[in-house]
Amino acid sequence: ANGRRRFIAKLERDAEGKFFNPPHEINTVDLVKYVREHNRALVTELGPHNFRSVGDRQMPVAIVVTDPDRTEQSDALVAELRQYAKDGQPASVRYRYVFARMDGKRWAKFLGQFSIEQGNLPELFVLDISTKKYWQNSTVVGVENFLKAVVDGKILERDQEGQGNPILKKIERLFIDHMPISVFVVLAFFMVPMIYLLFGAADDDDYEEEEKTSEGSGEKKKEEEEEESKKEK
Repeated sequence: ANGRRRFIAKLERDAEGKFFNPPHEINTVDLVKYVREHNRALVTELGPHNFRSVGDRQMPVAIVVTDPDRTEQSDALVAELRQYAKDGQPASVRYRYVFARMDGKRWAKFLGQFSIEQGNLPELFVLDISTKKYWQNSTVVGVENFLKAVVDGKILERDQEGQGNPILKKIERLFIDHMPISVFVVLAFFMVPMIYLLFGAADDDDYEEEEKTSEGSGEKKKEEEEEESKKEK
């Protein structure tokens, strides 16, 4: 009546407002759905208090793991993630993810299940909380490059790691992170002995045969010399 219009919106500093504007008359079901979808920051601070609720969205979570001892680098990567969450392109890739950050020192033991090493922080990885699948590769640089590589299948999906031999886990991570080069290295490791067995053994046989022939020729020559000596006498 006084010209004011009432509205519902999610507002966040440095982020586009999300208005509740259903195509039909407002009802409780739509309002609850809106609140659930937008009741989070553009980049959520992830911890025990909200870990499961973020996972309930059943969307992969792009997580920047920060290092309190490397504040400048950590802040830069979080800022890059935030900018991507706002208007990263292509939108078809951006809309696949929820975005979050975690303290890498505080949650070091938990993050170890996802191949996150303290020496590589800050680092981005993707976790599907509902399925316990994750995507990690410290050699891929840049938020946009990393998330597109996940969608394109260039970064392989892995299962959340449980208890196991840490040395074997590290070898497995190195193998996956350096594919396809690691595949060729392993193949070469096994192929070289096989090639030797196939061709080296044949060369050995040829050498033995040649040695026998040489020995036979030497004995024959010796016999001829002895025979010649007898004739001279």
